Order: sequence, then C-alpha cells, then structure tokens
Amino acid sequence: MIDPGLTTTAFLTGTQFASENVATAHHAVVYAVPSGGAAVVREQDAKTRGLGWQCFGGTGTAGVEVEGGRGVGGHLGAPGNDEGSI
Repeated sequence: MIDPGLTTTAFLTGTQFASENVATAHHAVVYAVPSGGAAVVREQDAKTRGLGWQCFGGTGTAGVEVEGGRGVGGHLGAPGNDEGSI
C-alpha cells in the first residue's frame, strides 16, 4: 500500500512496479482508494502475511471496491503485456 501524501486534488499520471522476485511475481494490481477507505485497506493489509493480499476482481475489501465509481484500478506487469501497460 502506498500513500502518496496528497492533501489536495491531483492527477496520478504514472507509476512503476519492479518485482524483487520475477520468478514468482505474476502481476501487480494497483487501485486508487478514496481517503475514506484507507483505514479499511490498512486493516486488510495487516491481516495477511507479507506484502499485500489476494484480491480477485476487486480490492478484496468490503466497502472499498472499484465498481460504482468509488475508486479506479488497473494492473501492471502481467505476463505477455508490454512493460508498464495498464
């Protein structure tokens, strides 16, 4: 989870994912979570061992889904995709 520390409305125009273990990394999933959902996301992250958590088809956290305009999402580095494609 990355908190960019924004205090005003801003555009996120890019990001980069560099796996520390390319042999096991399948892909990275990136979501912009509204500030009201940050506590829920931090709690979900704390429940799981290691970095991140499994999330199939959404954020994996109740009430902080990307559907319905409550956030935006994409994936980076999926096998077969060009570097940096979302």
